[in-house]
Amino acid sequence: MTVSAVEPQGRAVRLYFSDAPELLIREKDLKKHPLAPGDTVDVEALTAQIEEEQASDAMEAALGMLDRSARSVRQIGRALISRGYLASVAESVTDRLTELRLLDDEALARRIIENGRSSGAGVFAIRRKLLEKGIPEETFETMLAELEDVQTEAAVKLLGKYLSSHKGLKPFELRSKAGAYLARHGFPWESVTAALDRCLEESE
Repeated sequence: MTVSAVEPQGRAVRLYFSDAPELLIREKDLKKHPLAPGDTVDVEALTAQIEEEQASDAMEAALGMLDRSARSVRQIGRALISRGYLASVAESVTDRLTELRLLDDEALARRIIENGRSSGAGVFAIRRKLLEKGIPEETFETMLAELEDVQTEAAVKLLGKYLSSHKGLKPFELRSKAGAYLARHGFPWESVTAALDRCLEESE
């Protein structure tokens, strides 16, 4: 194959070939295997060599990320690839870390859900957080469904705090603003309505 282009991309370098898929590698890899447009290369052999050379560095990089904060499998994989580690290397690392229980999407999801529940966040807000973390829906759907059963009580609790600091508003204005407040915190509309009905009736 002939190298058609070599483009820097952040901390990585993207290689384009005449008749093969593009390849994103580290600057370090390119220095070890210098290539320029017009060079002929065995892409399969190059990829195999780089896979072997990247393995230990990729594991070290992943452990460094986990030292700083809990991550999902997808987050670690994407981060490694963006740094120029091959997808096959990233997958191997995440598989190994999962085997060692250093990566655990289910445990991470449980922690995020519990933190969200404790802080008064609604189920929609918690769902967004889980998806932002790259956790697959099938991993957290059952846990999140259990939380849906107590959404109205959670909304009532949060609404009580809101009402105590917004006295003096007219009933219609209060209902509108309080409803928007709960919606912004990720509560489903049926829980918002039930909480409003209960709290506003009690305050009248």
